[in-house]
Amino acid sequence: MSDKHLARTARIMDRTMNTLIVLFLILALMVSGYAFYDQYHVIHASDSFGLTDDADIYKKMMELMAKNPDVKGWVYFEDTGINYPVLQGKDDWAYISKDYTGQDSGGGSVFIKQGNAPNFTDFQTILMGHNMNGGRIFGDVPKYQDKSFYNTHMKGKIFLPDRILRLEPAAFLEVDSEDHAIYDVPQVTEEAKEAVIREVYQKAIHTSGSPLTTEDQIVSLSTCSLNSYEGRYLLVTRVIGTLPVPAG
Repeated sequence: MSDKHLARTARIMDRTMNTLIVLFLILALMVSGYAFYDQYHVIHASDSFGLTDDADIYKKMMELMAKNPDVKGWVYFEDTGINYPVLQGKDDWAYISKDYTGQDSGGGSVFIKQGNAPNFTDFQTILMGHNMNGGRIFGDVPKYQDKSFYNTHMKGKIFLPDRILRLEPAAFLEVDSEDHAIYDVPQVTEEAKEAVIREVYQKAIHTSGSPLTTEDQIVSLSTCSLNSYEGRYLLVTRVIGTLPVPAG
């Protein structure tokens, strides 16, 4: 092979290599740019609405319901980041990575476990949400491990179209996602209800108020524990009263 042919081959290989490097850099920039965008979307799509007034929360909930019938209510705990619309889709995967509008979101939404009635009439209604940084979604639920936090964040509400449920923590515990006594819903027999109550008090880290009974109505907030893959933190609350919806 002549020196001229070798030089020409070398130039072609050099240009090809340079082109591949440029394409690789463009691809790397696109991937990193998407990752940045996705992370930004995850963080900000999961932001709390910041509403604290009953009338404002109710109004916003009704607006969202008109746009998406999967919105069933709103959960709010005073002085925490737990302040979100509550949804229920066709299954437990429907809103695990979608926001309240149905758009993709790594933070997902707070949603009612399948099997539960969407109008909070079951013995125990389970709300599920991601354990997000910064207290987003259910990122503040693990804070109830701390007894001081537990004792000073006792006021919660569930907003529904026809009423507002007042909530108060009854227990905080760590369980397994396969804990059937807790997670198999709905619990309609006395035996199933008693099994929930036994499980709560056997695994409770903190408890408060009078002991739960099968006559109580329970709303449990469930999120992931960082201690194990199947671990779940559970804030068990009881309904302590009902308020009328805001007028107007």
